Amino acid sequence: MKNYGLARKISVCDLSTGEETEFIATPAAYLQAKLWCGKRLKGIDEDTVGVYENYAWMYHGAKLAGKAEELGLPSELTREGIEELSGRLTFYLDNVQEDDVPLATKGGSSKKK
Repeated sequence: MKNYGLARKISVCDLSTGEETEFIATPAAYLQAKLWCGKRLKGIDEDTVGVYENYAWMYHGAKLAGKAEELGLPSELTREGIEELSGRLTFYLDNVQEDDVPLATKGGSSKKK
């Protein structure tokens, strides 16, 4: 079974409502998170940066997957916004496996012929 690198299956739980949402974040979400953190988190210790980076990854992944409104995400990501989100949302990042990819479930193939 293949593992799709920087793509992540993200399961989000809104602790205030108990609602759960799941989506696949593309590698573009990871790149956007890294760029955001690189510009805004200078001088912060590595452990804290890791937490901000994970929330930024979830944020950008949700926006790209069309889940931002459903999750009540702010229109622009800020450090303060992440602090607010961390009080309301918890999530799990998991590797994307071959059977998680939408094409695999629809009988399509991504192999070049």
